[in-house]
Amino acid sequence: MAESTALDSLMEMGFTKNRAERALAHTGNQGIERAMDWIMEHESDPDIDEPYVPPAGHVLGSDPTQLTLTPPTDPSAVPAAEGSQEEHSKRPLTEEEKQEQMKRLEELMRLKQQEREEREKQEEVERERERRRHGQELLQVKQRLQEEEMKKLAEERKREKIEEKQARQRVRDKIERDKAERAMKVKLQHTLLTLLWRVLTHSFVRY
Repeated sequence: MAESTALDSLMEMGFTKNRAERALAHTGNQGIERAMDWIMEHESDPDIDEPYVPPAGHVLGSDPTQLTLTPPTDPSAVPAAEGSQEEHSKRPLTEEEKQEQMKRLEELMRLKQQEREEREKQEEVERERERRRHGQELLQVKQRLQEEEMKKLAEERKREKIEEKQARQRVRDKIERDKAERAMKVKLQHTLLTLLWRVLTHSFVRY
């Protein structure tokens, strides 16, 4: 059985090769979990599905947990424990181990997806809260403008009433002045006629 790699595991989980290669490269090939996090955070990137060309000397898909150890030049310098560890690291995964690993990765991906959905839900709640707050602010501004407009109209009506009252008072004052002037003229005419009558009467009596 061929040795399982991080690239193979990601592709078996349903990620495209381009996304898997790009995620492993950008996370420094530090494991499937880091690669999954990177894919979920950058899935909206415009170049996420473009083929990734790795730098020279960089091998995509190598899983750090399954890298083989290069034996030292002197075999006698290798302790027995390291020799057994090297043999274990070279041993390919059994089908059961592979399935178990896939289950863990799928569960991890499910949890990451759930965390992302919760985060997006919370962000949506915050956006809705901000939208309502903005709407309330606009409503308050609108109400203030309406109140100011009503106040302005009320002051305009009050000023018009005052001006109308003053105009009526001016008319009444003019009427009163005209009446007084007419009365004065009538009185003056009466006085003149009285004087004229006395003068004429006195002259007639003498003759």
